[in-house]
Amino acid sequence: MPEKVGLFIIFWAAPDKARALMEEVQSMAEVVNRERGTLVYAFHKVSSERGEGVAVYELYENADAQRIHGESDAINALRGRLPELLGAPPERYQLIPVTGAKGLPF
Repeated sequence: MPEKVGLFIIFWAAPDKARALMEEVQSMAEVVNRERGTLVYAFHKVSSERGEGVAVYELYENADAQRIHGESDAINALRGRLPELLGAPPERYQLIPVTGAKGLPF
């Protein structure tokens, strides 16, 4: 059975762009809900000494599902809109899930 894969991304908003950034990222929800192989796609507001932003946790059935999501028209369109909303490059962490996580489909 192929191994599930995850991704954690923090998008740091440019000054006064946190709300617009959240709206852009949330606009992906409808598209992602129709994707086969996307198991979890969760958004979180982030606030720290660094500023405000959006954290996204993604979990995929396998690496192919993650690749298909990453190459989708919707993601490519989002990438085109992000530069004007970001105050810093996104932080991207590839994850390999382990068992024992409550609430995750293992």
